[in-house]
Amino acid sequence: MKIKTGDKITELTLPNIDGTEFDLATIKGKKALISFYRYSSCPFCHLRINETINNNSNFGEGFETIAISRTCVLTTPSTCPLRLVP
Repeated sequence: MKIKTGDKITELTLPNIDGTEFDLATIKGKKALISFYRYSSCPFCHLRINETINNNSNFGEGFETIAISRTCVLTTPSTCPLRLVP
């Protein structure tokens, strides 16, 4: 499946790095930026995430930012699932 600009994502559930589960339904009706990153230790991804965090106030009240990357928590690097990065 390829996501394009303007596509609507109706269902998305991923494990969070804190052990909880993120469900897209929890932000239904809110404006959100969902970004996909290569993996959590990517230096370029860190720069982009930091830039997003530093500009979060420019997005307006109630805006949600969600970063999704390949992050190993309980698995080996070869089997890393996609995970939500807060």
